[in-house]
Amino acid sequence: MPRLSRSSSTVQPVTYLGLQRLIERSSPRPEPSESELIRFAIKGSVQDPRKTPYSRELDDLLTDQFSKPQLPSWWAVLKRPTDAAFTAVDNLDPAFLAHPIEMNKFRSLIERYLISSEQGPEFNAKMDILQHTLESLYPSVEADEILVTINALLARLMSLKIDLPKDFLVFCMGSAIRSFSPCALRSYLGLYVSAGHGPLEPAQLLSLSEKLTLHCRVRLHERSAVDIASMREVVTGFDAKGSATPGVNLHSLVNLDETLTPNPNPNKSPSSATAYRHYVRVLGLMEDKFILPQIWDQVKAELHRRPYDRSTGGLASDYLLALLNSGDDKFALSCASYMSRIVDVNKFFTLRVWGSLAERDKEILPMITEQTKNHLLIRQLSFLEARLGLTWESVRSQHIKSGNIDIWSDYGGEEVQKSNLEFRNIRFADARQLVTAIHMYGCSKSHTNLSILADLLHENDGVEIPLGWGLDPSGSKMEYAWFPECSPIEFSSNPIPSYHTINFKGPPSSLGLIRTVRSFETGVKGPSNQTGYFMQLGSLYQRHQCSPENDGSGETDHPGKWISTGHIICFDRLNGGLTIFYVGKGWGTIDPGVYPQKPHSFLPGIATINRHPMTELSSKLNFIDDLVPLDELRWLDVDHGLFIDP
Repeated sequence: MPRLSRSSSTVQPVTYLGLQRLIERSSPRPEPSESELIRFAIKGSVQDPRKTPYSRELDDLLTDQFSKPQLPSWWAVLKRPTDAAFTAVDNLDPAFLAHPIEMNKFRSLIERYLISSEQGPEFNAKMDILQHTLESLYPSVEADEILVTINALLARLMSLKIDLPKDFLVFCMGSAIRSFSPCALRSYLGLYVSAGHGPLEPAQLLSLSEKLTLHCRVRLHERSAVDIASMREVVTGFDAKGSATPGVNLHSLVNLDETLTPNPNPNKSPSSATAYRHYVRVLGLMEDKFILPQIWDQVKAELHRRPYDRSTGGLASDYLLALLNSGDDKFALSCASYMSRIVDVNKFFTLRVWGSLAERDKEILPMITEQTKNHLLIRQLSFLEARLGLTWESVRSQHIKSGNIDIWSDYGGEEVQKSNLEFRNIRFADARQLVTAIHMYGCSKSHTNLSILADLLHENDGVEIPLGWGLDPSGSKMEYAWFPECSPIEFSSNPIPSYHTINFKGPPSSLGLIRTVRSFETGVKGPSNQTGYFMQLGSLYQRHQCSPENDGSGETDHPGKWISTGHIICFDRLNGGLTIFYVGKGWGTIDPGVYPQKPHSFLPGIATINRHPMTELSSKLNFIDDLVPLDELRWLDVDHGLFIDP
């Protein structure tokens, strides 16, 4: 047979049998693994007890085979020990796993085909495929389930003496953070060090820091202080008393000198300073008291090296905020004073930094420029005005209660304003007061504070707050408004809904609290690392916008009737900000489940409202442009307020 090679002396001959086996190994045979066969024999189904998503294809195959006198002898699980030699047909090509796959099938394939150290080189070269497959399972499978699978996969890879690449181990660390498992993270850190991998690269440090930030905030919201303390020990290497903990810690893998060097390819990889800034924020969020003071020397050196570099200023600001969050106010003020002697800190300290420092010690005020002081005063004054429902009257040079100022006074012309005044019954100052209260109390874990916000929603029930305009698919100009309401949507899973009123303080479930979980096609329920917490603020309505111009007959066009878009407007109690969810109705009862169940005709199903400040309420703003769509679906259910303080 001719050899398909330019050099016949160095390449093995290509045979028909070899090509046939290569084709066969590209697709795994339809057969069960050992655990699936045992599970089917006992339960009649291969679905595992945790009810992870699966198709019934293998169930149907096994049902058919069990109806016959004898099971197929070619099934790998039924081979005799003498027939179990490694063959090409039983060697799975890792590239097959690059296709969308269910968790059960992924586990089965690994159990059936990853059985020999001879597969080591190929799997080692294609470990990124395993990583991508596991990553793709996160939207539909609980993080704890994926972590269990990773542990089993690592055990098998190590037993077969297959090397563990650096990127794959960093992915495993991220999975441990997603499940918020300090023990798993410490174990993976140990494997990372044992494999001889060096310090974390900036992109890897950034990825781990972002995950730590997200999931620490979730745990802090859920009051899991013990979890935070345990994770802090693994990250920093110190316990609450400052004693070094045994084992490897994440901080030992952070190379400060390398992290603070300039990035030669900022477009291809994140800046090292950016990665380190996120890491510093994590330390502040965890209230670390031992690593932050230790890295002050590196921050000082960076200030001396590049005093006016933008990333250096950002690092200095984040470092001070981290110190303040950790409770080390005295040291933070000392660091700020030292920084002011090196550079003009007013060029990169934000108002948030100055405000936080000034709250701790008034002696910091001489370091602040007059312009910055004015900005701080204006911000505080605007906040007080919004809370009190006041506005500044420049003609009389005094504050007035602005109940006589209509929120639509900027709309369309004097005639239209007068002709439509009877339709608008909320004042601009009252709307600002409501929005300010939402930002004040929305993230609170106090039942009392959330009840205050619910009372304000009751007081403004039925009124309209303008959000702006937008074009529908036909090109017609629509105007959008938010109609405040306490808990417009109830869930059928709340067996005895108790309605909150101004005169009756109901349980947390009566405040319109919602728990969401990221999901694609399955109903993943229960608190998890993908959980979001929201409070309903009302519904989104739309109508055709009236034109300020007449058609020549002397009559002015009137606006159409308000119609619900099917969206509810919610406040993100974890991250702040407003989010809209399309649930198909603006009022009533829905079942817990994945939403949106069908797309809206032109508005996004789930989107955040990106408008700063949120008190900017005007019909002249383009509401559609302010929407930032979120592609993922969400599992929505009532939040019974397990983490709400009385």
